[in-house]
Amino acid sequence: MFDLDATIVAISTPPGRGGIGVVRLSGDNALTIAQRLFVATKYGDLTQVASHQMVYGWVQNGEQKVDEGYAVYLKSPNSFTGEDVVELQIHGSPQALRATVELCLQHGARLAEAGEFSRRALIHGKIDLSQAEAIIDLIDAKTSTTAQLAATTLSGNLGSKIREIRQRLNFWFTHVEALLDFPEDQIPEIDEHELKSEIAAANTDLLSMLAASAHAWVYREGLKVALVGEPNMGKSSLFNALLGHDRAIVSEISGTTRDVIEETLDVQGVPVVLSDTAGITCSEDKLEQMSVERSIRAIRAAEVLLLVLDATDETATLERFLATVSPAIKTEFLSKKRILVSNKCDQLSPTHISPRADCVLVSAQSLQGIAELKQRIVADYLLQPLAREAIIVTNLRQIEALRHAQVALDRILQNFALGLGMDVQAHELHEGIAALGEITGDNVDDALHAQIFGRFCIGK
Repeated sequence: MFDLDATIVAISTPPGRGGIGVVRLSGDNALTIAQRLFVATKYGDLTQVASHQMVYGWVQNGEQKVDEGYAVYLKSPNSFTGEDVVELQIHGSPQALRATVELCLQHGARLAEAGEFSRRALIHGKIDLSQAEAIIDLIDAKTSTTAQLAATTLSGNLGSKIREIRQRLNFWFTHVEALLDFPEDQIPEIDEHELKSEIAAANTDLLSMLAASAHAWVYREGLKVALVGEPNMGKSSLFNALLGHDRAIVSEISGTTRDVIEETLDVQGVPVVLSDTAGITCSEDKLEQMSVERSIRAIRAAEVLLLVLDATDETATLERFLATVSPAIKTEFLSKKRILVSNKCDQLSPTHISPRADCVLVSAQSLQGIAELKQRIVADYLLQPLAREAIIVTNLRQIEALRHAQVALDRILQNFALGLGMDVQAHELHEGIAALGEITGDNVDDALHAQIFGRFCIGK
């Protein structure tokens, strides 16, 4: 566990050159340290500046000027971390930013750990764990929809709803525990009908969230899609066409693709992680065998498979492809959602036999059918219009905790039907409450904290 008594410092803007760079200090000595290195032109001493007021001045190392910029002091508890915070906004010069951090360290600050500012905000009650995870999701968002979903969670809608449900369950858990622990006291009996009604209502709330979030994880994790097939089917050309630019090398020579190439594209708000794989074939060539092994790993990792066929070759079929792979890979392939893609349709003659009805006809050259293919890829994962008003959970850890809580409440309702005693109900209530606490951070250990905040950058 890090030392909360220390004042921490870090660069809060991305690495590299830019118009503005921010150095953030947080802790009891933030203002004291800042005033030793920042000279406010109008005020001189930063202690004379009101909280949340931005002032112009210079970062200085003694008499030597480092950079000009602005300082803003955010007095506890009215700051992101809940502590005294000073932000120094100077030019986005890597040299100037590093020199400013070094001065802060010389004057008593400690370099922040990954995510330590956000973790301090959690400890001081400024945010809950769902909001903390939403911060990094917003930073890492690959699409505007992902960013919107993260921003909604960051606003506190999920945490507020979970706390409301948890508070209702806690009320009944406390009552049940009191009856079990102090039977001799004159504690009012529980109205089982009222308790059952409350549990059913909470269960409905959790089921609604789970239903609205059924496929929402793809907006955070990305939908993994692999282009697979035999060599020389035009997979790399199709990969480039889907991306909208040349990324993979394309050649008429069979087996050009040797490694798996991966890129992310935005398809109607869904971050699609697209993989171009080497053609799957039987070969004695060790290099080709290695390429095929990597293709097989991509198949295993993907949620959606695009089997690319050659529209000009009537023998290029799903059945022929399945005959070329091992039984294990065949089973893996058939267990996945798959879309048959008939490429090179621009080369078909008018008399050519139409491909099977479940194929998407495309041309990587003319881009015919590419828009339809993109729609097919994400069709099962798009958020429904009505669901946009619901609480949508994209975080798999949080979804698992919701499921755990919902199953516990469902067991309580089943226990009522079986006529089981209140001691059993108390156990299930405790399970449900604890699972909900994993979402807001009321019931997590330091190891999980370290895992979550380890994803953050130093300055956040």
